[in-house]
Amino acid sequence: MTRGKWSLAGVPHRGWRCIDAEDLGEERIKCEMCELQEIRYVHHMAHPKYPNVLEVGSSCAADMEEDVSAAKKREKTLAKRAVWGRGWKQRLGGGLYKVFGGCVVEVYMRDQRWTVTILTAKETIQKEKEFHRAKDSFEAMVDAQLYAFDYIYPLKVEPYS
Repeated sequence: MTRGKWSLAGVPHRGWRCIDAEDLGEERIKCEMCELQEIRYVHHMAHPKYPNVLEVGSSCAADMEEDVSAAKKREKTLAKRAVWGRGWKQRLGGGLYKVFGGCVVEVYMRDQRWTVTILTAKETIQKEKEFHRAKDSFEAMVDAQLYAFDYIYPLKVEPYS
């Protein structure tokens, strides 16, 4: 049985960095490193001594960057994002809200565009809740919702230069 690029000379096994990660949803692709695993959550891995960015699964990403917890955390964040769209409740004033990750998130229309406010459960020294309003507004409701998710759960990837 082949081990894909793991068995090829010239393909580094360690020292890779994840530069992006994505959820393909219903689609699946084959991991470009092991060439066996069908993957939904794709880790885009780059290496200074390899010309191409590889799209790999969590297991290969963990081995390539030698950091199991980082790969698992990215995958967990992507999985949470997949369920983010469910469970929104209607506000009397017309917006939607959701309690998620210790925060109350509200999306609502203002001047024909969607905006976001986030109230965190953490209290400041002054015993006030932390409040965040998105500086940008959004044409689509889903973009406002995903902004809120990314604010609460930022995806940790390293810039690649």
